[in-house]
Amino acid sequence: MNKIQQYLKVLYQYSIIRMTTKIENVESLTEILFSDILRHNWIKQQDSNCSDNSETYDNNIPKITGISKIKVDQGVLSDVYRVHLEYEYAITNVNGNILASSVEEESTSPTVSGTTDVSPPTACCLYSSEKNEDALIPADWLVKLCRPDLDLCWMFQNERIFYSRIISSMNAETSCFARLPFTLPKFLCGSDQHLILQEVIDVQTHPLSEGCPSDKINFLLRCMAALHAACWESKVLLLSLNSNNDIDVEDRSSCDSLIFPAGMGQRLPPLQKEGRFISSWQEMIDHLRLRKELDTKHLDFITNLSQKLSTLKLRDIHEMVHQHRVTCVHGDYHIANWLFPISGNRKPVLIDFATTGFDNPMIDFVFFLVASTNDTTVSNTPLFLEKYYQLLIEYDPNLTSKITLATLQEWLPWTLLCQFMILVAYDRKCRNIAKAEQDDTKRENQIQHFCNVNRRIVLAMSSIKNWEAILSKIETTTIKERKEVQSHCQHTPLVI
Repeated sequence: MNKIQQYLKVLYQYSIIRMTTKIENVESLTEILFSDILRHNWIKQQDSNCSDNSETYDNNIPKITGISKIKVDQGVLSDVYRVHLEYEYAITNVNGNILASSVEEESTSPTVSGTTDVSPPTACCLYSSEKNEDALIPADWLVKLCRPDLDLCWMFQNERIFYSRIISSMNAETSCFARLPFTLPKFLCGSDQHLILQEVIDVQTHPLSEGCPSDKINFLLRCMAALHAACWESKVLLLSLNSNNDIDVEDRSSCDSLIFPAGMGQRLPPLQKEGRFISSWQEMIDHLRLRKELDTKHLDFITNLSQKLSTLKLRDIHEMVHQHRVTCVHGDYHIANWLFPISGNRKPVLIDFATTGFDNPMIDFVFFLVASTNDTTVSNTPLFLEKYYQLLIEYDPNLTSKITLATLQEWLPWTLLCQFMILVAYDRKCRNIAKAEQDDTKRENQIQHFCNVNRRIVLAMSSIKNWEAILSKIETTTIKERKEVQSHCQHTPLVI
């Protein structure tokens, strides 16, 4: 090992020590911090690419000469900042030839569509030879910080694990992510308090409050099926699940496995799902009736169904959903988590893997259905499921021996019920969050969005015709069990 490589090793260890410090606020985002982060990644890359008998690079660590931070309206459960860096560096090989260098020049901000303004400030252009594109260090990054008023460090830790460990391990296993019709963000670093991702510029976004455009629903369904098919029965994800079974989701600072169960709201304890549903379903339906979101036929349907559910042992539904752990579940699959390139031959980007895990694919299917499609689609849920299955098999024909449409049709109603219980449990909390919004337009958009989701779950459930047979598989609760549920809900706060 030559002196340069020894020096790289020392700096690498130094960077690891520095990166154990948590980034908890925007004031932490300094030139020194990013210098350490980039040094850590730069040295790790050179260390893996170079060998004793190969051409090695002189170590020209980039010097950050400026940093700008702008808060962007992209995070709901986190604070999101755009960070632009300016560099001074040049990379040379052993012969002194420049392989990459930084050049300061004026540039026009890319055009971005959608309601979110994500156009970056003037960039520092970095040039490299065609054979050394990996030497480029992007100048624009998005930094997600854990909100101090929300205890969501487990989400940050989960997303960090997915980006830093799961993706590389699964690609080594099957190269599954490289074959998908979409791509994933480039990850720089993270902890249970922050994430730093390369900013994707020149893209179009669609706000969740407006739902998924009709012309993109089939594409998103295809991408979901491709993700599930590519990761079906993945050994990497299975090991992650097995190592995570006994870990409290609230105590994950030293954990290195994905959460279980996966999905937004799915970690709500079974007893709490049952108790919150019994105490809150009438309030949710009354709100839909007040806003005239449903006609009399559907209001009668969901009222009668909820009355029957209130007498049953609903805690068992949780296991009926999560016992089928077969693939990578995104957990928050909807249109607002997609970035669509405006120009160039680039794949769309799927973001936000905060609640990703190894679980039941119907969790993604139902969540996308009710959170981000439309009334026509959810009213034909069985047909939509058939399309999903066709796309699943189209991506991997070998899955016909592992999963059938009939099996998915059995899983679907339980997942719909589980999602309905979650929506009821969080209904008042969601409406209170919306009411607290200061901007009148944003407040009404949020309230309407929550109403849209609640209406769609009712329409989706009404498209299932055999509820009597389905509910007959759940036992009726005893007086003792009802008291147990009431006690649990009284002593357990509702958290996200």
